[in-house]
Order: sequence, then structure tokens, then C-alpha cells
Amino acid sequence: MSAVRHNTRSPNKNTLLKVVILGDGGVGKSCLMNRFVSNQFDEHSFHTIGVEFLNKDVEIDSETYTLQIWDTAGQERFKTLRTPFYRGSDICMLTYAVDDRVSFKNLQMWKNEFLYYADIKENSQFPFIVIGNKV
Repeated sequence: MSAVRHNTRSPNKNTLLKVVILGDGGVGKSCLMNRFVSNQFDEHSFHTIGVEFLNKDVEIDSETYTLQIWDTAGQERFKTLRTPFYRGSDICMLTYAVDDRVSFKNLQMWKNEFLYYADIKENSQFPFIVIGNKV
């Protein structure tokens, strides 16, 4: 038996979905976010310090969703700044650079960190997307 989710929001209000982008420093999380939101690429962008976010509205099947995309600093020294932002997330994007094998191997560590600090219950299903960047 499957549960049916009824839409109880007002017709003019978008559904807000919180998206967190995680991965090692330098894998291109900020560039990925900026390219998706504004369709611009800055090859001179700097590493994120702490956390930044952007919003983008997308329409799917005549419904509008606001994606609140959180870009987190990948360096270990920013861990205490980024982890409070994991709570309340609807999806997590695990990002690695295709030219950096270590960043791919670290995806499991990023996933574990997210599950722990987002307080996701053990054995529950949570949507993760894995993205290979820098192609």
C-alpha cells in the first residue's frame, strides 16, 4: 500500500526544497551551483568560505518548486560552519572532480557526515545524487 501525498499549499505558493552540495574542496561545487542558477561560469572563482546559497525556481508537471541550493566549503577547517546547514535538507548532491580520484573515494565520508549531522534516521531512505564535475 502506498501513501498518497495531497497538495495542501496555496495555489500561488511554491514548494521549497533544500538542496545541499557536498564534496572535497576544489571539486567545483560553487561553479556547478552558479552555472545551474544563473547559467554563468567564472573560471576565476575562489574557494567558498563557510556556506553560501542561491535560489532557483523550476517547473515540473505544471508545479513550481523553489530549490534553495546550499554550497558548502569542502575544507575540513570549515566543518563546524557547514554541518548545522544539513538539517532540514530534502536532497544531498555528492560532488567529485573526475580528474581527482581521491575526491571520488571521499564521497562515502561526505555521505556519512551528512547523514550524521542532518539527523537522518538509520535505514531511512534519503535522496542522494552523485555528480562527476570538471568534464
